[in-house]
Amino acid sequence: MEQVLSIILVHEVVAVILSIVGGLGSYLQRVRNEELQKSIFNFITELVLSIITGLAVLYVGQWQVWEPALINALILILTNNGSETITTAKAYLSSFIRSKFNINGEQKNG
Repeated sequence: MEQVLSIILVHEVVAVILSIVGGLGSYLQRVRNEELQKSIFNFITELVLSIITGLAVLYVGQWQVWEPALINALILILTNNGSETITTAKAYLSSFIRSKFNINGEQKNG
């Protein structure tokens, strides 16, 4: 049981490290382009959003049984400006839930 737990935690640690790299890169690029003011609050916000994105990608990838290399690549790509990724994912998820549970008020045939 300990081996399984340590393997699971290794994936999370790798995902968090890659997310921090992606968040740091995003923060520095946005500061350089003057899209974001240089502050500790903005820095921490960017890192937290990147970590949330990275862990979400990890869990979806594990659920879909994707190769670890694909998961890690997606984490690096999608954590670069994690807030946009989260916003897009929330829009898709909301749309899916609305259609799945017929929230839009449309009648399903069958």
